[in-house]
Amino acid sequence: MRKYIIISILLLSTLIASCGGGKKTTKEESLIPQIIKTEPSAGVVGVSIKAPILVEFNTPMNRSSVEKDFKMIPASLREEPRKEEIEGKFQWKVSGESFIFIPDDRLDSGRSYRVSIGEEGLAESEDKIELSAYEWIFTTEGNIPPEAIAKISPTEGNAPLGIHCEGIGKDKDGSVISYAWDFGDGTRSYGVMNSHIYTEERIYEIILTVEDDKGAIGISDPVRILVLPPPMSPLSPVSSLLLTIEKESDRDKFTLIYR
Repeated sequence: MRKYIIISILLLSTLIASCGGGKKTTKEESLIPQIIKTEPSAGVVGVSIKAPILVEFNTPMNRSSVEKDFKMIPASLREEPRKEEIEGKFQWKVSGESFIFIPDDRLDSGRSYRVSIGEEGLAESEDKIELSAYEWIFTTEGNIPPEAIAKISPTEGNAPLGIHCEGIGKDKDGSVISYAWDFGDGTRSYGVMNSHIYTEERIYEIILTVEDDKGAIGISDPVRILVLPPPMSPLSPVSSLLLTIEKESDRDKFTLIYR
């Protein structure tokens, strides 16, 4: 009887160990750093010009690496945009999982701002795992951002596919002054009207961003472009095939003639 009890206990222990009480998250998965919350969040309008920037992560971060890779600038679309970086102070939570960035000066009223972390590949967790680049845009109070509409024709065809773009910008309390196109293949262009050629077959997304006279921006819904493989060239058909049979020196001679 004792022998059967011991065997039963061993089998039960093996079963529990193999099941593990459910699915476990590996150490590597749990430590991949991600931004899980921002305030203001992406696309928010009417943010106070004195509002701090809150960023929360899913794991403790290396504070100095994050601060070196943090950037906040006006989200201008002009070909020579203002690149002055917003200076400020960082206040970290003791755990290292979140911080508040407080700008030294008030933000401009009615302007859009772009915040990014990780563009330089410096930001990392305490376990030295790199943070993927992340950016978002918000607009301060005092201005209604413009609306962007992208009209594209055609939206499907064989490569090489040439398209025509027309941008529409609407602003309720001002005027639209800049139009920027992102063609989804690493190229960008400016202007109300534009054209582009796709040479590789795949699906692309075109996004139009417009800026008004107070510095606020509006982003269009993406327009999907389907580029199909180039059409195959038709094969030249054989116009005729003539088979001749000749008798020469008691030896058969076959000749195939293509015309």
